[in-house]
Amino acid sequence: MKREKHHKVFIIGFGTLFILGVSWLVINLISDPDAMVTGTKIPEITFIDKDRNKITLDSDNKHYTLIILFDYFCEHCRNQLNELDKNISRLNNVKIFLLTSDLDLFKNKHTIRWRKLTGTEFIKWGIVDNKMLEKYFGWFLTPSEYLYGTGGKLVWKNSGTIKVSKIAESIKKNSSVDSLVIK
Repeated sequence: MKREKHHKVFIIGFGTLFILGVSWLVINLISDPDAMVTGTKIPEITFIDKDRNKITLDSDNKHYTLIILFDYFCEHCRNQLNELDKNISRLNNVKIFLLTSDLDLFKNKHTIRWRKLTGTEFIKWGIVDNKMLEKYFGWFLTPSEYLYGTGGKLVWKNSGTIKVSKIAESIKKNSSVDSLVIK
């Protein structure tokens, strides 16, 4: 009898917490609409690179710009970075910014895991203040991908993991630059 009472209390408590959690999520999604809508200019986010330099994102009239927001400890984010590392050759002439709020990104040499994503002028890793990410991107999931056209305006975005081929297709679809090579 006593055990059944504890079981009921547990189920009621768990159910209440679940309903509160889902309600909080729905309220946040409704009250904090997506800040990054198609046509939005590339945000002027300042990040810290591996050499502790402060770099500000900028638009480029010659190249598409891909911003990927990730968290190293997120399994889906690591899968996205693995996918990008394996297929980086499909994104010729695309400036890529891999941004996180993880302060230990460079301390633990996380980036070594993705050798093809280091040592190139087109790919930059950086640490961004979480408040700055929220200011410009609103509420987002990781990984999140944002693609800006040659005019510096958002042309495509995605939340969650995605194949590089889909990113390349989006570039091809939105491309008006003949020199951009998509394999």
